Amino acid sequence: MTSLPRFYADLLGSKYENKVHHMKFLTSFTLAAIETGLITPFERLQVFIMTSKFSKNNYADFYNMSKSKFRTELFKGLTPYFSKQIVAWTTFLQADAFYKNKFRKFYGIHDKNMITGYRLALCSFCISLTTILCVMPFDNIKTHLQKHNLELIDGKKVEKASSKIGIPTAIKRIYLRGGLSGFFTGWRIKLFVHFMTSSFTVCLLEYMENLHVKALDLKA
Repeated sequence: MTSLPRFYADLLGSKYENKVHHMKFLTSFTLAAIETGLITPFERLQVFIMTSKFSKNNYADFYNMSKSKFRTELFKGLTPYFSKQIVAWTTFLQADAFYKNKFRKFYGIHDKNMITGYRLALCSFCISLTTILCVMPFDNIKTHLQKHNLELIDGKKVEKASSKIGIPTAIKRIYLRGGLSGFFTGWRIKLFVHFMTSSFTVCLLEYMENLHVKALDLKA
């Protein structure tokens, strides 16, 4: 995450410090594309099992339901997941650069020094809150498309017609069920979890950026 922005800056012949937000956007797109290809199948299976109405043979249920179109079923939700990851990484990296810049100016912290202590914790919270508010709608749409879609009819498990729905239909259903707040269901616990996990990432980014600045000073 710290090397990619500078890699793109060198590749495009730009000075990183003058194009920070542009280079971070390219990094966001790259990370989102890689993550989507690797994680979508596992996300699909995870959501299927978590929303299953049956207590046994969930893996067999998934296989039997999707064996005629396995690749399609395995990558169901790829588009909303990719959109979610684009928004997540873009928001996170842009917010990281934005808030750290504001905190440095507000507290008078030089670029060569790290943000530490409660200042870094508060900065992490601001980054997490911004990221969650932007990502939650995409996350709920993805989950709605990937959720368990089997039901019992005459004692047999069959695929529900709702499994054929697309993104516009998913958006409409979520809105009709809970209004705008329906897109932010579970935001409190999501914020807590994201804050706990992103705090480590924010600290790591700050440490790596600081090391890079010191390395440039040594070369100079």
